[in-house]
Amino acid sequence: MLRMSLMAGGVALCLVMPAFAQGSMYGPSNSSTGLMPSNDTSAMTCDQIMEKVKSMSIFAAGATMALKQKEMTAARAAKATNDEAGCKTHATKALQLMKSGT
Repeated sequence: MLRMSLMAGGVALCLVMPAFAQGSMYGPSNSSTGLMPSNDTSAMTCDQIMEKVKSMSIFAAGATMALKQKEMTAARAAKATNDEAGCKTHATKALQLMKSGT
């Protein structure tokens, strides 16, 4: 009896394993195709990053929104003083908050 249940469990496991691997089976990854990863903001301007953050703000939790707002305020302040690097730094932090908080 134990032998039958172990055999049935093994067969079930063999049938389920391909389902776990399906996420990596559909085409090449971004690194092999040369596409820009979704979290790479080095080629984006500060305004583009801020627009992306704004579009992601719809579904965020309250604490995430507060932290995002703090970073966006700092990004706008940096932009007002023509500090593009500072603006991108704060906007990128806000983007990372939105990606991890949603």
